[in-house]
Order: sequence, then structure tokens, then C-alpha cells
Amino acid sequence: PEDPSYNAVSACLRLGHKYEMDHIVQRCLDYLKKHFVDCYETWPRIDPPRPPAFQGIHCIGVVNIARSMNFECLLPTALMGCCMLEAAEITNGFTREDGVREMLSSEDLGRCFIGRANLMQANTLATLKLFNQTLSEGCTRRDVCAAVFLRLLDELRSHEKVVCTLDWYKYWSDYVDGRDNDRRLCPHCYTMLHEREKQQHREIWRKLPDLMGVSVESWAVEPSTPPQADPQADDTQASRLVLPHGFS
Repeated sequence: PEDPSYNAVSACLRLGHKYEMDHIVQRCLDYLKKHFVDCYETWPRIDPPRPPAFQGIHCIGVVNIARSMNFECLLPTALMGCCMLEAAEITNGFTREDGVREMLSSEDLGRCFIGRANLMQANTLATLKLFNQTLSEGCTRRDVCAAVFLRLLDELRSHEKVVCTLDWYKYWSDYVDGRDNDRRLCPHCYTMLHEREKQQHREIWRKLPDLMGVSVESWAVEPSTPPQADPQADDTQASRLVLPHGFS
């Protein structure tokens, strides 16, 4: 199916690995990488990160797959997904359809509990940076915007979900719109806040492997623009393209 269940992906990986069907293994890993991405721009931003037919707790299984297959690029987002589970779910894991219990190793279990604290700290610091009292250089009504900025910062104490959350990618825009629903901020300052939000999101994403206690090569590398096709290229080139193993 287009969006297989965790049990289907896990079974295909185990069988593919056992019988050396590399194309099956690679297709499953490519599917997981499509959702547990290593680039912020391609992250679908669902909560927690996972394929449509997966449950949140299946992030534990993805961590184990990444470990067993030496596919480290899955680890930061999969571990982040584990961090967002309930404590009992993180420690107890889940049972697959074949009766085998999926649990995190003691090392990855420790990473999750440290990672929860790291994500909370990162979100808190990013929130304070977002609501820095510096106005936009192009601000058109500095007295009004300065008062709104001060109120946004002052009223954070009553909005714990904005400051004290593991969901670092969620609540800032909603908070700004809710506190300034009559849009007193000038367009320049409002746009600046959204640019700050993007900057803080990208910064947390860049640090995500460190926050999760893992190391991943080429993490957070932005996708390059594909080269333009040469209209004068020989049409026979198409017949010489070699597809990756297992694809047709």
C-alpha cells in the first residue's frame, strides 16, 4: 500500500534483511526517510513525526530499525517522536503483531529523558529570542508596536504551553495572533516575528541531533535545486539511464 503500517514495514525489513533482498530493504528505508527526514524544509510537521499509518509509539520501533540497519539519519526525528510519548510508553514500548516486544535500549532510553529536557530548554530559549523587544527597522508605529511587544512578553507567564512545551514547532504564531487579534502590530513587525519564528525553528532543527544525543553526517543540509534539463540533449540518453537496484 502507499502508506503501509509499521508492522508491514518492520516485517518487510526483517524478511528482506534475512533473505538478502536488498531492494525491499532499501524501499522500506526510503519510505521511512520520507517521513523521518533530515532536512527541515521537507519535514511534514505532524505531531509527532511519523508516517500516516504509524502510531506515535512506533517511533520506538523506528529507532530500533535505525540502529539495526545503521541508518542513523532516522534517529533525530525518531528519538524526538519518542520524547513526546508518555513516560510509561517510552519505558514499556509496544508489542508487534508477531508477539515480539519493541523496547528502546537502555542508552536510547536515557537519550529520550535527557532529550525531553533539552527540547524544553531549547523551546524556552527560542521563545525568549522570538519575543525580543527589538522592533522592525521599518516599523511604522513604534509606540504602538513597542507596547504590543511588551505585552506579548509579559503575558507569556500565563501561557505555559507556549513556553514550557516539547512541541517547539507549534504555538508561537497562534499565541501572537491570539494576543494581537485586532492586529495592532504594523505589517513590518508582524512579518519580522514570523521571520524570527522560522529562524528559531531552523536553529532548533539544526541542533536536533545534539539535543537527542546522536551524531548524523550532513544533517540539516538544504535540498539543492535540481539542474535544468538540456533541451539539446540527445534523446537516446534516456535509454541509457540506469535505475537504482530494485526500482523499475
